[in-house]
Amino acid sequence: MRVRWLAAAALCALGALTLAGCDSKIGTAAVVNGSKISESDVSRYLDPSADDASGARSTALQYQIEQKVLTTALRGKNALPSDEDLAKGHDQALSNLFNGQLSGDAANQALAKVLGQNGLKASFGEVLIRTVELENAYSEAINASQAQDAVAELAKQHIPVSVNPRYGSWNAQSFTFTGLGSKQLPSVVTLGTTLPGDVKSSNSQ
Repeated sequence: MRVRWLAAAALCALGALTLAGCDSKIGTAAVVNGSKISESDVSRYLDPSADDASGARSTALQYQIEQKVLTTALRGKNALPSDEDLAKGHDQALSNLFNGQLSGDAANQALAKVLGQNGLKASFGEVLIRTVELENAYSEAINASQAQDAVAELAKQHIPVSVNPRYGSWNAQSFTFTGLGSKQLPSVVTLGTTLPGDVKSSNSQ
């Protein structure tokens, strides 16, 4: 059974993570469990022709953080698949980004279009897809039947994350960029997904 988190949902309610201002060297966007994400790692996915790169930059960092968190968690459980094994789920992960409504070349083209409209290069699509592959692997590793179960279990791993303050304020409860929600991410990754910036409003209802 595939648990549908979709990328970014894994950072929702990760109460065990420590996200704080990063005092590391200039050029560092974030550090996850001692593993650095550089500003160049973020910038490489930004469309230089985009009018406003701030949202795209945050998105590019968000997913790279999640990848490292998931990789660390899977490795800690001795359940990290090889790149080859993860790649076997590529087509399914791509289709999952569109709720199964698109697949193959049609999904690839639609994904590239959506990313372009949001200031990101088409190459960032592989980051999204790999993140979904890792989400699926983690859910299977812990036999999670629901996304919230996988997220709760991931939080228990106490994986340290620190982020450069240039990315804004941080929400200590949702452990992500303050206010990051559905409207700030490419629409393809928000279908049926509750994001960290949406948590406060949903909990207040």
